[in-house]
Amino acid sequence: MRRMEEELELSRQATELAIREEELRQEKAAAEKKRLRLEQKAKAKEAEERKRRKAEKSQERAKFRARKEAELMEEHGCWWMMKMTS
Repeated sequence: MRRMEEELELSRQATELAIREEELRQEKAAAEKKRLRLEQKAKAKEAEERKRRKAEKSQERAKFRARKEAELMEEHGCWWMMKMTS
């Protein structure tokens, strides 16, 4: 009788341990999923920032070119600019 009680107790403890191990595995998987999601979000934010900076630089270059073209037109007259752009 005593042996049977010990076996039942050991079985119960083994079951509890297996349940706890499964819970820990699920928690670890959830933490990894969250880490990957946050990493992906950070990468997307960095890519968006690079895209924004690239667009700003492009806009600055376009403004610079337009300003230089306007200066050249003022300096040399419209005929020179027409020749340059054709």
